[in-house]
Amino acid sequence: MLVPALAVALLMYTDSILTEQSLATEKDYEIDVDQEFYALGAANVGAGLMGGFPVNGSQSRSAVNDEAGAKTQAANLVTAVLVVLTLLFLTPLFETLPQAALAGVLLVAAAGLVDLSAIRRVRVLDRFDFWLILITAALVVGVGVLTGILVAVFLSLLDAALKPYKPHTAVVARVPGTERFRDVDTLPNAEEIPGLIIYRFDAPLYFANADVLVDEITALVDESDPPPEEVLVSAEAITDIDSTAHETLHELVDDLHERGIRFTVAGAKAPFVETVERSGLREEIDAFYLEVDRGVAAFYNRLDSEDSTE
Repeated sequence: MLVPALAVALLMYTDSILTEQSLATEKDYEIDVDQEFYALGAANVGAGLMGGFPVNGSQSRSAVNDEAGAKTQAANLVTAVLVVLTLLFLTPLFETLPQAALAGVLLVAAAGLVDLSAIRRVRVLDRFDFWLILITAALVVGVGVLTGILVAVFLSLLDAALKPYKPHTAVVARVPGTERFRDVDTLPNAEEIPGLIIYRFDAPLYFANADVLVDEITALVDESDPPPEEVLVSAEAITDIDSTAHETLHELVDDLHERGIRFTVAGAKAPFVETVERSGLREEIDAFYLEVDRGVAAFYNRLDSEDSTE
């Protein structure tokens, strides 16, 4: 019974939460997903102990209640009373009613939960999410709700796993007339600093993408003329680093030091700093800075000190 029970639980939870979020967006109010999860779990524990059916938020009933103007749980009490009265006294009036009539009521009510404008916005913002919507909808209609949800969950997890695999990276330079630094691809007139490569890596660093960081920094160093004196990595987005990536980074730092190039880091988060501290790599990294501008200021100060010494 475990596998069917898990399937029912997944179906009920996603069905309930998606219905709630759709109505919350339409009516402009917020819901607490964690609280909804606990409430749904408690309701099903109670139903299980009393031999009842699994409990969830029904899309069809929610849509019908919304179309009817229901605002509170009193609507469910009224519905329960009407169901009892119908079962006891009014069944003959409905026994010849075609099921298509009930289906029509549900379809008209549920159509109001489909937000076409939101789907159009998703198409502009994220093509993957847009195709995920279409695939999920097609599977739900053509195969079944559970299959559609499982495929959607799998594709979402796959997308989340692949995004860090090809992270966004950038060479960073100064915005003219300021102490701010931006991606040179988005700001063509940005002022690059001679002798300093500022490189930003926008993802956690792990085994699948560590080579991207190493290869791109190595290419930047090789292509720089004259050779750089320092590589400054903007690490605000590196929230984690695994053991394989750590070894790869260690090799990069050693290679740069052999070339006489300093390796510094700006904006590193606590998990990154703690990892390199435990491994001893922190001692090989030449400096840590709170922000990129502080790293640039320190670079200029070091150059001034070397010039004055000479």
